[in-house]
Amino acid sequence: MTRAQLFLFPDLDPFKTIMKNIDYIDVSEIPEFKNVLETKPERKLCNLSKGKFFLFRTGGSNRFISEAGKVFPYIQNMETKYVYSPTLIKTYVYVVLPDKSTTFAVNMSRQSAAAFIVHPNPDKPLIADHINKDRRDYRLKNLRWASSSENNIDANKSGTGFYEDRITRYSHKK
Repeated sequence: MTRAQLFLFPDLDPFKTIMKNIDYIDVSEIPEFKNVLETKPERKLCNLSKGKFFLFRTGGSNRFISEAGKVFPYIQNMETKYVYSPTLIKTYVYVVLPDKSTTFAVNMSRQSAAAFIVHPNPDKPLIADHINKDRRDYRLKNLRWASSSENNIDANKSGTGFYEDRITRYSHKK
């Protein structure tokens, strides 16, 4: 079945995204699904202090796509009320959380998908795919669960995706 034919049968669409009915979640309680790359046990989010860091569905800003406004998921320290600012690590947006004399790097795309989007098969390692291929855009409407091969569909086509380049490190390709 070709991609165009999926519009005739929306229930068979492998990219169908079902949102969970929650507005926020304790970061230490975000489900840890099988990942393509395994996380070191000491770096798993379940080791964060319970009830300290919360991930909210929307209301945060993203300094890399500031024109979108306050529509991004964000993490807040509930003890200090501090809202963490995202940073780029190897072209992905992360938030670095200090806790228990160590730091935890939270991939905002993957953790937002794990927290707010229903995983179709928790036993299968899936990737949080960016629909518009812009890795800085971790809005929930731009995320979906996909296999590695599904994630690579349209990856080589030109568009407005986010590309790293050695001269201009973080820019849009036009």
